[in-house]
Amino acid sequence: MTTASTGARRTGGEGVSIVLADDELTTQQAADILNVSRPYLVRLVDAGTILSHRVGTHRRIRREDLERYRLERDVRRRAALRTMVNDAEEAGLYDRPEVVASEVGRPR
Repeated sequence: MTTASTGARRTGGEGVSIVLADDELTTQQAADILNVSRPYLVRLVDAGTILSHRVGTHRRIRREDLERYRLERDVRRRAALRTMVNDAEEAGLYDRPEVVASEVGRPR
């Protein structure tokens, strides 16, 4: 996140910083980027899976936190897909496609 200190002081003695608008996202913008619904994204935020902070009553998500979540999610997805492909290869499903229909839903 790009910030720049203005050097200005508020009456409480706190520093002021300027944050570029593109560095923080609304929950709708973040949901659009992840291609998920906003309510689902809010559940991820409430669970602490995606970091956020509040601006008044509104949640804001730093772009870098969203990208970190997306990268971790993609790694998990690829690993699960790799496992599924390996299981299918071991079962010979790529060699015998007619077996797929009879094997679907059958416990191992």
